[in-house]
Amino acid sequence: MELAKADEAELCNQIIREGRQFQRKQGFVQWTEDHPNIDTIRGDVADGTGYLLRVEGVTAGYMCIDFSGGAAYAAIEGTWGPNSPTPWCTAWLSAKISGEWDWWTPPLR
Repeated sequence: MELAKADEAELCNQIIREGRQFQRKQGFVQWTEDHPNIDTIRGDVADGTGYLLRVEGVTAGYMCIDFSGGAAYAAIEGTWGPNSPTPWCTAWLSAKISGEWDWWTPPLR
């Protein structure tokens, strides 16, 4: 896993588009046509939270890993997230490239 670079944003966005298509084939919609989009990916990359997953140097997927939290997480009560005494992060926009990496698809339950 390595930080995505600005010139790789379109590659990351293509991976997200494939993930969106996968969701549709599975019969659910988590990612709309409007979000995530290329601006979301560019923001992740600029913020240092966009990562490319690579296997033996070959791009296999994309994900956002954010250690800064967010407004929605601050509202959760208890010792989770921003109120936790230990480090935490959110991992989202996780998608893999189809084809060669199909062995990596976990079964939906």
